[in-house]
Amino acid sequence: MSGLLWRESAFCHYSGLYLFGYILKNFVWQRWRTGNFYNLPKMVKTGKITLNWRIMTTKQFVILMLIVTVVCGGAFLTVLFFINPETTGLTGFFLFYLSLFFGLTGLLSLLGFYSRYLFTRKFQEFEQAQISFRQAIFFGIIIASSLLLQSQQLLTWLNAVILVFLLTIIEFLIVSLRKSH
Repeated sequence: MSGLLWRESAFCHYSGLYLFGYILKNFVWQRWRTGNFYNLPKMVKTGKITLNWRIMTTKQFVILMLIVTVVCGGAFLTVLFFINPETTGLTGFFLFYLSLFFGLTGLLSLLGFYSRYLFTRKFQEFEQAQISFRQAIFFGIIIASSLLLQSQQLLTWLNAVILVFLLTIIEFLIVSLRKSH
């Protein structure tokens, strides 16, 4: 199948393969071809988040993030009120922790973005959104995994310290790679 037909097919467009192909072509292939893996395209400097050839402003990003957070929070409340933990199987617990993680990630991302926007003018808005989203993912992982470990009675101070330490190392690696490139 040719590239044009593949990109325009409904399956590919709606399944996310269109976006994956775009990322593979424009980021990975060009970086491999030039040997430059760390320097992202200069479109980041415009202050807009580019996704699938459409430009998303920071306001649109915040509105979309708010909508997704409300949906994930509703999914969490639905799981919380309508699934009985005594009779459910593995699927119920998986949905509980997954919806908790996504709801917390969205909420913490929005709170982090607004607190950075109000109190810190060190970075541009899109950089503040990236940082707050990344750190919200880390906090969501810490909270959801701590609750999971506690439900299995495996949460100790050592497990919590190791989890926080690993995520802190990952954060420091991300920050140091950004500064060096």
